[in-house]
Amino acid sequence: MFFVSQIFMAHTSEMEFNAASLASSTYEMIGTSICWGVHFAADTLLPQCFEGISLLLQKYICTNGITYPLVIINLIGNGINALLHYILIYIVHLGIRAPPIAITIAYICMIICEILFIRFSSIYKETWQPLNRDCLREWSTYLRLSAPGILATMSESWAFELGILFAARLNSSTSLIAQSVAYQIGIFLFLIGQSFAVASNIRIGQYLGANKPDEAKNCKNIAYTMGIIIVLIDMIFIYSTFQWIPLIFNISDPDALNLTRNILLVVGQQYMI
Repeated sequence: MFFVSQIFMAHTSEMEFNAASLASSTYEMIGTSICWGVHFAADTLLPQCFEGISLLLQKYICTNGITYPLVIINLIGNGINALLHYILIYIVHLGIRAPPIAITIAYICMIICEILFIRFSSIYKETWQPLNRDCLREWSTYLRLSAPGILATMSESWAFELGILFAARLNSSTSLIAQSVAYQIGIFLFLIGQSFAVASNIRIGQYLGANKPDEAKNCKNIAYTMGIIIVLIDMIFIYSTFQWIPLIFNISDPDALNLTRNILLVVGQQYMI
């Protein structure tokens, strides 16, 4: 969603694009990274937990081996996000205020769709239990897993986000534009690999919970193989399109174009490393 938001902001003005980039990076550093860290414990515990209470709707659906409805729900959410960006920017003329409003409404729609799917499907009948006092027990186990997860995700996120903040400290806005575009492309490609990682983690957890270590090992080998393939595809994509990617973000300044293309080549080398 943030990727779409940045594209829309790039077609408004250079100042609004830079402002949106800084706002997004700040939010990722102090908000999203902590949330992902807290969810780290759920990745470990929920795949092996068939009758446990899941407060994370997407993970609840995934751990039941259901993924296609989530794909449809996410497509709906992204479609709403893009439509609202267009309406709020070009019709209502909200400018820099449009992205947070559009993204918030899109996420709310996705949550509603997930709740409706759980309610009107049959998965909740066997796995969803009413809330009781038992949900207040064993929080120490969850927190012990969440604490290192928060540190891991924050350090990983800050490694990316600090680049944008440091670029903003340079004298020219060209550096911030180039770094923001490279960051958005890098994160977009990173999320492709992360989706395979999450799917592998859930499947391995299900096999371990069912006491099938051999199947879990096979799944691990497949995950490693797919990881290598995804890295190669990402590298090919960057090296074959780095000349045109800046044009998607409406970059016309020659200096910004050259700097963005050079940084994208560095992003491609990053995947090789």
